[in-house]
Amino acid sequence: MEVMSQKNKIFEGLTVQKGAQKAKKDVFEFLFDLLIEEEAAISAIYFTMSEDNLKNFLSKDYIFVASDAGCRSVKGPLAKGRPHPRIFGTFPRVIRKYVKEEKLLDLSRAIYKMTWQPAERFKLRGRGKIEEGYYADLVLFDLNKISDTSDFLDPFHYCEGIEYVFVNGQLAIEKGKQTGKRAGMVLRKN
Repeated sequence: MEVMSQKNKIFEGLTVQKGAQKAKKDVFEFLFDLLIEEEAAISAIYFTMSEDNLKNFLSKDYIFVASDAGCRSVKGPLAKGRPHPRIFGTFPRVIRKYVKEEKLLDLSRAIYKMTWQPAERFKLRGRGKIEEGYYADLVLFDLNKISDTSDFLDPFHYCEGIEYVFVNGQLAIEKGKQTGKRAGMVLRKN
């Protein structure tokens, strides 16, 4: 779980059960007290998904790959709390796990599900393809090295294997390091 107040930071990263034990309270008493103290501003990770269902969804033509994770960094003001590891590794995980290891998708299908398919669904014109007249948003990665490196206990790790990132044609990541170029923009439906 992730909390807002300094007082309750001691519970970050713990399960509700472990938090209750640490507070020496009944699980429900702990949870309700925490919700009241934090004014319900608590983030939590729920372990309720089925891997079989996820694989079934990913294999469907109409399902694309995306993440509902917010913006975080491994250092600075955005390096706080205990976010879900997907914040740093959704797309590398799909390539590593479902393309390379489990062969659920071929690489071109996975890339399509991460780029052109969501761009089309959200009507983001000029995005999601490498084509003349399109914005040059590109990620160049080493297929042999690409991997998510975050986990639930230690989520603040960038993935491995991403060598270059171009945002609107500007080099933003070079050999895994930020260049300082900030060429991004707010995207609106067309």
